[in-house]
Amino acid sequence: MRKKELKKIFLISSLIIAGITAYVFLFTSPSTNYKTAFIATEKDHFILTVKGRRLLMVHDPVSLFLRKTYEDSTNYIIPRKQGVIKGEELPTNPGYYKSVGTINIHDNQVEINLSIDNYDDKKLDSDSWNGKYKLVWRDR
Repeated sequence: MRKKELKKIFLISSLIIAGITAYVFLFTSPSTNYKTAFIATEKDHFILTVKGRRLLMVHDPVSLFLRKTYEDSTNYIIPRKQGVIKGEELPTNPGYYKSVGTINIHDNQVEINLSIDNYDDKKLDSDSWNGKYKLVWRDR
């Protein structure tokens, strides 16, 4: 009887550990956006920069478990330093999808709420840089 109980405990604890591990790898990410955005003046427009950490691409089973990250950033070229900026006002390079949504700049706060107009698949892809940021001015 004692041996059956130990097997049962071992099986249950193994399933719990496997479930927690699967949850961590499937539903959490070490990717994150930093809470500060930077804005700088450049000629007749402004450059809004946001930074964060992104997960490296996995090319082998070992890398899957290491979950290493790297620092990444993106720049938005915006026409003004305050107010609501529509995604349609952001310049788009040829061959890239246009942005829809808004960048709202008020006082020292920025809220990015953009999507990418993926017209090939007929859907809107959420921008990974969406969120609220504290705005810091910097000289270029």
